[in-house]
Amino acid sequence: MGSPSSRIASTMRHRLGERLWANFVSHANRHYWPNYRRVFTPSSNVLSCSGTVDGNPCPHAFRLDLLSRDVHATSGFLHLDHETKVRDTCYKWLTNLPPRPTSWHDGSEMDELCHALFGVLDSAEGTRCVRFRCSARKVRGRSVKYPHHTYCHTE
Repeated sequence: MGSPSSRIASTMRHRLGERLWANFVSHANRHYWPNYRRVFTPSSNVLSCSGTVDGNPCPHAFRLDLLSRDVHATSGFLHLDHETKVRDTCYKWLTNLPPRPTSWHDGSEMDELCHALFGVLDSAEGTRCVRFRCSARKVRGRSVKYPHHTYCHTE
């Protein structure tokens, strides 16, 4: 979590500085990575689209069988989607940080912030807010469509 090339890192690392950034990554890895990793290794070996943001089921019941031969060809059509966009969460985080923060979460509620970024399970902070949704796959910057014409992840 928090790899140097992540969207979170590209927005927050410079502002936090190396020490606070390392503290954030350590916290995320310790408290959120195990659950995050677990959603990619379900006991059923199947990842399923959660449906649209407004709660409607996936119109094509998109499923990715992790044991199938075509898993690599179809895996790009399933996207881990944040209910609140990462850029919006990071903007709020940036806005709440004081000029000289003493911790990575200074000015924000630590658990709420992490839940918005990594909440793949229901928790005290709310229902899961990072879910699998089907989407067009990007190949060299262009969208490649699966045989369906509509997707649950639209942005």
